[in-house]
Amino acid sequence: GDMQCKGKVVIGQTGKLKGTITCANAEIIGTVIGDVDVSETVTLRSTANFNGEIKTNVLVVEPNAIFNGTCSMQHSVTDTE
Repeated sequence: GDMQCKGKVVIGQTGKLKGTITCANAEIIGTVIGDVDVSETVTLRSTANFNGEIKTNVLVVEPNAIFNGTCSMQHSVTDTE
């Protein structure tokens, strides 16, 4: 299913999500299949298994994390001035 929140979403080590995540920050420790639209930071921990598309300002990928998909980095207006 889809998740939306204004804060931080954490998918734990045994957690699995198939759907879309929309939030301010996301920390993925488990498995996500789908799209992630995050306004600030996405962190893929070493045990993460991610398949899909990420839209974020900051992407952190720890060693051994699995990332199959695409990532587009968005910058706010203040970043380009």
